[in-house]
Amino acid sequence: MIHEIALKEIISENRGREDYGDLEQLAESIKTFGLIHPIVIDENKHLIVGGRRLAAHFLLGLPTIKCIYFNELSDQMKKEVELEENISRKDLTWQEEIRIKNELVKLKSSRLGKDWDSSKTSDIFNESSRTTRKDLELMDGVKKFPELLKEENKTTAATKLRRLKDDRLRAITAQTSNFDSTGLYHGDCIEVMKSLPGSSVDLILFDPPFGESYDKKTTEDGTWHECYGSYEDSLANAIVLVSEVLKESNRLLKDGAHMFMFFSLRLSTSSLFATAIHNAGLSYQEQPLFWLKSGNQNYQPYHRFTINYEPIIFIWKGSKPRDLAHEHPAAFSHLLDPDKKHPAQKPVALYKDLIELSAKLGEVVLDPTAGSGVSVATAKSLGRRFIGIEKEERWYQLMLETVNQAKGGENND
Repeated sequence: MIHEIALKEIISENRGREDYGDLEQLAESIKTFGLIHPIVIDENKHLIVGGRRLAAHFLLGLPTIKCIYFNELSDQMKKEVELEENISRKDLTWQEEIRIKNELVKLKSSRLGKDWDSSKTSDIFNESSRTTRKDLELMDGVKKFPELLKEENKTTAATKLRRLKDDRLRAITAQTSNFDSTGLYHGDCIEVMKSLPGSSVDLILFDPPFGESYDKKTTEDGTWHECYGSYEDSLANAIVLVSEVLKESNRLLKDGAHMFMFFSLRLSTSSLFATAIHNAGLSYQEQPLFWLKSGNQNYQPYHRFTINYEPIIFIWKGSKPRDLAHEHPAAFSHLLDPDKKHPAQKPVALYKDLIELSAKLGEVVLDPTAGSGVSVATAKSLGRRFIGIEKEERWYQLMLETVNQAKGGENND
């Protein structure tokens, strides 16, 4: 039975929740529709639940409020009141809080059916509907992943839940794919990429020509680097190649999947690479990553600094990247491998870091300009599926040799 009682008669001392947040929206709802969910008091008119509703009535200047006496409630409603009272306590653990919320919502929904909605749910918890929704989602997650209960707080538990859901989805996608995602290709990278199915790649490692006439630079013995064959390493050619690869990468990457692109950090040209990424419809972190390495040759060591790093752009498909496997600083410090066989070869340890950060066991790693094949060989050794593409015959043969010598890791095809 619903009663009407004067606000001044209600005793609401020692409430567990003192901060009722923004009451204006609730007050406006009460003003428009009236109080749909009465407060609960005991026989001595002490408030049991409904502090936020009572505060909204005071805000509106209303003289009375609808109430229900606790001893008049059914057993189920008494259980609901008990849970509502518990949720207002300040000493609940986060695990207890989400469990009580979940149980209370079930009771309310079973009793009231269509008359119970999400806005009323958040109202009884004195919080935003978004907070309530997130807590109920976390409770559903705990049922599927009980290990979440070991987390220190809701924030870390919610973050881990998101990762667990992503891992499960990515595992299902990998298992159901009929795409032959392990292979080495001898040919033009653009044409090969166009032949691959869309949304099939989990990570792209892209080490393109930098457009610095590297093919015209000489070694210590005075000979040219002959690493690009008939390709002329001009800036114009490099931008065209990078732009086309980025466009195909957007098609091939799964939503949120990562791409690491090495590039030349020159103030006069770096904006061209950024524009190419934007035009391809990809997203990127504006602050580059850095591979710290041993110093390059410096023909004027007392006139200019020796460049001992290469920048890397962290790119992803869509508005938000997948989570990295773990935290990592923007600098990767790895010396060149002593048995380096390609002029632009990156160390195994660097590729290992990048792959483990962004691709899980069984996922697909693509290198469209694979050169020596160290990138895809590392993917193979880490149990990832791999696609390596190389146009120049001698580097393709080196890639075959490098990958064939690599031992396959766990879950490798």
